[in-house]
Amino acid sequence: MSHFFTEKNIKLFVKTLFERYIQVHGYSLSNLDGYKFSSISQDFPSVFYEVKGNVSKSLISDYALELVCRGLLQRSTEGALYFNITAKGYTEGYKVKHPVKYFFLAHWQWFFGCIIIGLIGALPTVVPL
Repeated sequence: MSHFFTEKNIKLFVKTLFERYIQVHGYSLSNLDGYKFSSISQDFPSVFYEVKGNVSKSLISDYALELVCRGLLQRSTEGALYFNITAKGYTEGYKVKHPVKYFFLAHWQWFFGCIIIGLIGALPTVVPL
């Protein structure tokens, strides 16, 4: 059985990379170029490996190339086996790891607008005419 890329697995890969980045550098964007990961690393979750009988094939480089095509990773200057997270990849990782927090940070204007409209709509029911 062949491995299929699913959005769920791709998001899990992005989340895994983001979690590794924030463990080393915190939530700072300034070290994106300095943080690299190897596509031959063996410490990824088992979903990123295809097992056939006794043979386990790493799919990490395949996932990394998929993210390069999406603009979430870039190849490192240190060689073909290394990749860096881009600013877009950092944002996507943040969004996957903290979806509610990201929603309120990105759309806080809508939140206050809805509250104000709700208050204006509720005002006639509270204040007698």
